[in-house]
Amino acid sequence: MLVISQTDSVQVNTTLQDLQAAEGAGATPSEMQGLINQMNLVASLEIQLQNLPPQDNTARIQLSNEINATLASVDARAVQLKTVASQRTLVDRVVTYSTGLVAAIIGTAVYYFGVQLYTIYRIKRTLRMTIIPR
Repeated sequence: MLVISQTDSVQVNTTLQDLQAAEGAGATPSEMQGLINQMNLVASLEIQLQNLPPQDNTARIQLSNEINATLASVDARAVQLKTVASQRTLVDRVVTYSTGLVAAIIGTAVYYFGVQLYTIYRIKRTLRMTIIPR
């Protein structure tokens, strides 16, 4: 189990929430892969930090700074990815609905002109009729 220091736990929770928000906004697995790899790196750095002896303060500070920097970079990228994914989703929806609207307009126009041509055909046919007395 990964034990995270109190100062890092808030940042880890924020980062994880932003990662979930980016995934929920429509980020693809390939886009999320790099962020997940960096979070795995944070977990391994945290394990290294826990295994250090308490006397080795310089190494602890260095690992803590590296963890914080990695978390900050992942968080920033997750927020950026969330924005890009939500915009892409919005554009996809607009394109889909616009395509449907254009198809409906074309279908209506084709139906209208088809009815007009049929009406003209019926009128011409009626006018060509000859009356045969019996």
